[in-house]
Amino acid sequence: MYQKKDRYKALITFVYNDGKLTAGDKVMSGMVLKEVVADKTNIQNSNKFVEEFLRDMDRMSIFTTHGKRRLMNATFSEALELVENYDDSYQVLENIK
Repeated sequence: MYQKKDRYKALITFVYNDGKLTAGDKVMSGMVLKEVVADKTNIQNSNKFVEEFLRDMDRMSIFTTHGKRRLMNATFSEALELVENYDDSYQVLENIK
């Protein structure tokens, strides 16, 4: 779980261009993000990981979808905080199983 959280924070930093982008800006397409992750990392099943990342970001309301466009719904610092706290809520749900 900690590795996933660290990877999510790294992807948030990349997608937000080190905080230069903010709420309301466009998120890069999933295809571009998949290519970058596949080329620059050694993550196995990188496409699946990126799809899961985008789904989780939508679920946490960090990103929002308008039509076919995905937009940033939170500031960079809010996104990092939500990802940091994601671990806690996920762990509670895992304990219920």
